[in-house]
Amino acid sequence: MQSAESFSLSGLDETDTPLVAVVTPVYNGAKHLAATMACVQRQTYPNLVHVVLDNASSDETPAIISSFEGGKTPILAARNPQSLPQLENWNAAIRMTPKQARFVQWLCADDLIRRDAIAQFVAKAKTDPAITCVTGWDVVHDCVLPTRLLKGQDVEEGLSFIDRVCRQDDAHFAWQAFFIRWTPDWAEGDFFTPGMPSFDCEAALRVIAEGKVAFVREPLIYTRHHADTFGRQLAQQRNGLPHFWMLEAALRYGPFMARSRQRAAERAAKRFLSRFPLWFRLLGAGPSARQMEERARALGTPLTAFDYAGAVLLYPWDFIRTRWARTSAGSGVFAQRLTEEEFAGF
Repeated sequence: MQSAESFSLSGLDETDTPLVAVVTPVYNGAKHLAATMACVQRQTYPNLVHVVLDNASSDETPAIISSFEGGKTPILAARNPQSLPQLENWNAAIRMTPKQARFVQWLCADDLIRRDAIAQFVAKAKTDPAITCVTGWDVVHDCVLPTRLLKGQDVEEGLSFIDRVCRQDDAHFAWQAFFIRWTPDWAEGDFFTPGMPSFDCEAALRVIAEGKVAFVREPLIYTRHHADTFGRQLAQQRNGLPHFWMLEAALRYGPFMARSRQRAAERAAKRFLSRFPLWFRLLGAGPSARQMEERARALGTPLTAFDYAGAVLLYPWDFIRTRWARTSAGSGVFAQRLTEEEFAGF
């Protein structure tokens, strides 16, 4: 396996085939890691490196990483001497990106990308240097979830897309598997922002805001949901802080929108957020509800009785609208089923 210091270019023409780093942080990921690393080895795109950071795993993770040594795609691997918190580990992983890389594909240790995903993402990004992020349809629970596009377009201005995200008009976006145009300077600091509960989503939105976001209308990402995922663990703990991502995006990027759009984005984001304290209280998780209300006050936008009333009264409308957005996004793609075995066989 190569180290970050010894990594060298493949000799391919960097103009036609820019280097792409697939970055995977892993901690005790033996159950799914082999399939994830195999999907990178199967990529049709020729100029790849798979960056893997083992967060001091105590299971068979190191052996699995070693088993892929000498494969088609070179492995740039490292191991932390002791386990780090998730945010620190993710930042450490993305700092391992070779300086020669022009794009980064973030790939969690339990997710998959289709064998032609990187090739399609690079091809789409090369159509416009202003494109900073590319994605495809996500497969969740064996169901294809498309993103609703603006007037049928495949490329959208970043701030326009963020506006729709905050108003819940995008249906779905695979934040956890973003493909971005990489800037080496980002490796000098914390690419994932400390203090942001949904730091993967925040990072993707930050990159999108700098340019345009592009879409490939095919299921290229397979997201596994299981009891060991970080998001599922937070849900079991009744931790509502990750649900602030939409409101924080509206507050951060709202000033760049028209005033009416800014107000609409903030209202929709607060309506989405307000449902969780209500739900927590119904479940007897009052401390979690109060934690969310305290954070909203700290952001300067406290949750009011009006917000709670809108969250309840407009829920049917939001549910129907989101469902319609998903269905219309891909002309019925929402109804398409795709198992992991079928996805791997593409």
